[in-house]
Amino acid sequence: MRLITVGKSDTNDIVLNYNAVSRIHMEIFIDDDQNIFVTDKNSTNGTFVNGNRITGSKLITKFDIVKAANSIVNWKRYILDSQNMEQGEEMIDQSDYEPSDIEDISDRKPKKSKALWWVLFAIIFTIYSVLYYLNLDGVKIRGSWHQEGNYNISYIFDSDRTFTYDSLGVIKSGEYSLNTKEKIITLNFDSNSLPAYPYTVIIENNDNLEPAGPRTVRRSVPSQYRDLADIWNYKLREIGNIFNVFNKSDYDIKILSISPFLVYNTIARQEVYSSKDYKSIERMKFNHDNFDALLEGKFAVDINNFLINEIDDFIIKPKEKISLYTILDKDILVDRNARVNRSQWYSDRNILLSDGILVYRWSHKSRRIERKFSPFNGKIVLGDLNPQKEFKYRFVEKHKIKLNNQLYLK
Repeated sequence: MRLITVGKSDTNDIVLNYNAVSRIHMEIFIDDDQNIFVTDKNSTNGTFVNGNRITGSKLITKFDIVKAANSIVNWKRYILDSQNMEQGEEMIDQSDYEPSDIEDISDRKPKKSKALWWVLFAIIFTIYSVLYYLNLDGVKIRGSWHQEGNYNISYIFDSDRTFTYDSLGVIKSGEYSLNTKEKIITLNFDSNSLPAYPYTVIIENNDNLEPAGPRTVRRSVPSQYRDLADIWNYKLREIGNIFNVFNKSDYDIKILSISPFLVYNTIARQEVYSSKDYKSIERMKFNHDNFDALLEGKFAVDINNFLINEIDDFIIKPKEKISLYTILDKDILVDRNARVNRSQWYSDRNILLSDGILVYRWSHKSRRIERKFSPFNGKIVLGDLNPQKEFKYRFVEKHKIKLNNQLYLK
């Protein structure tokens, strides 16, 4: 005599872990004469023998199919002795089942083994997902990057796709986007951060420079003006350059500063003016009043460290040519043999500088400018106002990135 319990509870002999199965769903009883009975234990979804729901107990044979709710119970392996069964009778003839019955059999696995496989799969999937996420370019680029060997130039890329650019303490900001297929990063600078990358043009035309200015240039005074009251009118007061600037680019160019080379350390007074191409007014009375003032002020300067003068809102439109006029009350370095370079003496992708004229301003009332050719010698700081900059990028190592072949470290 033997009693076997079937249900969802772990205390049963046969555990069926399905929602439709009750905790103690049925009992299978074998008496002393080897008769087999199935008894429903008041289950919610019923006990079925060959598709018919039973109430109470029912005598079954080895050919009967027993279900707890919609789940097949493979009861033979628990109760039939191998001596009373032919080889292979433990396998139910699946040709007698409905398709849903076969699916239930194939899906049934021991409870603990199935759960273990799901846990293992979840762990592997999580590890893979984390590794994949961490290797995305949008994740790898986040953080602070400084130029190799130069901590004064750096970028900070944030997770919200904003960035900060620090160049010698000058902070600029904007938004960035990545084209991971083409490996291109696009920086869109805020309007108050333009020009994004100002650069310095240092012009020193050749080694034949010599000083010119109030200390080095003399002018004889006509005899009729030799009394002390009139000598002042013939005194050389200022010296400088007039030259053309042509914007070659497709974007506005902003001039930030102009600083001529001075002969000696000094406090200088500089004036900067602009006009249209000075050649167009050369036939007119060529004087100080033909130009519009941009800047007037004093600054300290020496040969190795000349001041950057901030010029507000001086913009040159695309393909536009203007003339700049800068004049000082101190000696400057000039090239008196530069006529061979007269048509063009500086050019890059943005600007063309040409047609320099050395100018003197005397003190008499007409403020007339005397002129001869000599290009500008000094420093000009400028930048284009294009807010969008694109760079090729490439991750070299875990904490190294190249932006247009310039290496940055994390």
